[in-house]
Amino acid sequence: MEELANAVSRVVDLGDDSEGEDSQSYSIEIEEPSLEEIEDFVEAVIHLSEYIETGRLTVHIDGESDGYQIQYNPSEDTIVAEQVDGEQYDPGGLYPSDPDLADSLQELTLGTISGVEEIFSVLNDVYENQQYFEISTSYNLRKSNIEACIAESATIDVAPTVFFSLDRLINEVNSQPPEAFRQKYLDESPRCVFSILETEIVQFSSAIGISSIASTEEVLSQMEQSELEWEEKTQEIATTALIENVGAYLPPSVFQLQSVTNDSEPRLNSLFHRHQLLFSLLAIASNSRHIREGEWNILIQGKQFVEGHLSFPDATSVEIDETDSIELSDGLVDSVVSLYDWVYSEGRSENRADILRNVVTLYARSLSEVIEDAQVIESSARSNLRYYRRESVDDFVDFRQEMIEGAIQTQSQLSELRSELMSGLSRDLFRTFGFIIVISAGLVIRVNEVLGENAIFAISSVIVGGYTVITHRRIKGIEKQYVVQTENHKNLETFYDRFFDEDELQNFGVKLNEESPTWLDNCILPDQGNDEMTRRFRRDLAMYYLLLGGMGILAVILLLALLFP
Repeated sequence: MEELANAVSRVVDLGDDSEGEDSQSYSIEIEEPSLEEIEDFVEAVIHLSEYIETGRLTVHIDGESDGYQIQYNPSEDTIVAEQVDGEQYDPGGLYPSDPDLADSLQELTLGTISGVEEIFSVLNDVYENQQYFEISTSYNLRKSNIEACIAESATIDVAPTVFFSLDRLINEVNSQPPEAFRQKYLDESPRCVFSILETEIVQFSSAIGISSIASTEEVLSQMEQSELEWEEKTQEIATTALIENVGAYLPPSVFQLQSVTNDSEPRLNSLFHRHQLLFSLLAIASNSRHIREGEWNILIQGKQFVEGHLSFPDATSVEIDETDSIELSDGLVDSVVSLYDWVYSEGRSENRADILRNVVTLYARSLSEVIEDAQVIESSARSNLRYYRRESVDDFVDFRQEMIEGAIQTQSQLSELRSELMSGLSRDLFRTFGFIIVISAGLVIRVNEVLGENAIFAISSVIVGGYTVITHRRIKGIEKQYVVQTENHKNLETFYDRFFDEDELQNFGVKLNEESPTWLDNCILPDQGNDEMTRRFRRDLAMYYLLLGGMGILAVILLLALLFP
């Protein structure tokens, strides 16, 4: 294919019109070419004829009162020369001063030219009198001829489509609704390849290939090694989801391209986002109705139902119910495709589809929520499947509700313990300051004149020390209750971990986010984890222990004042 690509490039490079490509051909028109340029053009087309049917190259010769053209087809080795304007004039009468020119034009009029050398002999006479004429060339390089050559050389059944630029491929795919792809490119063959004149991209799936013309054999080899199963998969999906116009359906895997090279084109990465999103939703929906080009009504029926109108206003977004516009990012499309993969990857797709539809209708109230929350929905569906193997979907819903209520109750109890701890801290802090004030006031107003200093210090030391011990025991009691509650919570988390994914447990509040430990975490309740609730409880305990330390120091000071007056 490299020789074919070089021959095509040689012809295309002679043109000066970057917009010469249309859906059928590449048009080359050269105004006022030199004779050498025409010679190069003819040689390039002759070289191309070694690989494909070239069609006709035309040289236009327009005089003031007359006009001629020469059509040369090297594939058929035919030359058609004729006078197309001023037939009523005789060339000898129009150019009496140059009999050689008149004879050459007469050959064109009579159509007696029979070889390439004769063409250039006539053109040489015309160019010697170029002041009388406007000369141009035109040529249409038909894509179908290149495609026929690729298809004939392929070792697999494939439908090639040729593009002379990557932009043309992208524009053509983007201009069509996703459901039109199968009929346009996969109607006659189970595989298609997009051969672009010049690109470094080589990407493929089992059914689609994208490469340069020179690399077509390489991408076809990769496609041949991939298992082709989209027709069988479509039949399976048709038994699980009711899709109107199922003949236009293609599994999303068809549009998941792998790259052979390290070269990447961002526009190609998002080229089939619409296709993957639409066909994933159609496969997991209960019923899909094709309204008009690019518009679908999708119904997902579970314990409840979600219904929405889907359309594509452009190539980079999807519109739901004509109000919600969602940008099609890589992550969003991948999450929706992942729902499809989970249903149809293994096991009984009917069971998985039923489970997914039930979960979808529990999480989403609109089709836009299905798309945006696809990752959370899949996580819940996977958990649901593990439970569904032994219980019913209805029981799972109740089971999940019990888990959520249990998590809320546990968190409430932990919050109450922390509130109790903080209330005690505030109360004891107030009492400690009260002790200090009372003792200081007693000394100031000379209560010692009645009881004596030693009696005051002894009584104060006993009260402060005793209260410190009692408070410490109360704190240890609260701490023990917290440990018991956290152990119960861990047991709850371990139990539910068998049925739910980690992300879902975190969303429900059963599994708390862990953080890196600090020195305080290693000193107080080191075995209770590093979640946010426990870390707050540790800080509260640390403050309480500081207060107890202060009360203990106060008791010691009073005792020392008693012993060493």
